[in-house]
Amino acid sequence: MVPLNMDEQNSNNDEYYNTDYPVNKTARRTYDMYQIAGSIQKVTRPIFKQKSLSNTQLITDWCDIIGHHYGSLTVPYRLANGTLTIACSSTTAAEMHYISNNIMQKINIYCGKPIVKSIKFISNRNALASLPKKPILPIRPPSPIKIDDFPHGPLQEALAKLGGHLQSKQRGR
Repeated sequence: MVPLNMDEQNSNNDEYYNTDYPVNKTARRTYDMYQIAGSIQKVTRPIFKQKSLSNTQLITDWCDIIGHHYGSLTVPYRLANGTLTIACSSTTAAEMHYISNNIMQKINIYCGKPIVKSIKFISNRNALASLPKKPILPIRPPSPIKIDDFPHGPLQEALAKLGGHLQSKQRGR
């Protein structure tokens, strides 16, 4: 006999037709992915509450924490066991080595707890390739010269611009 509607079909086996979160209430194990996902969340939630917020803050607010000059030259690469690894060029690493204590203090004050105990610098071109390049400043056109002997019009404007270019070449601009 085939049930006429879903209510008749589900009336006997409600626990197997739970669409919200299937949980098997019997003693046998089914090894469903739902059970694994539920247990992983219980284990990882407290860990992520402690660590991921500080790591995320560190990455997103990096320029605000250490300043825009060093923030544009470096990338926070890894934070593990109290050691912050910063990817930068070798010259920037040598320069920042002298101010590493100040950087640690700034980071710990910003995050509200001492999460950085030491800083390690590495040279990583892949991380530095993602840094934004400095914008190329547009070359300012030379100022036009004044021509009083010529009547106003488009010809006078063109000659004034041409004269400005010639003067800038003579000055060695």
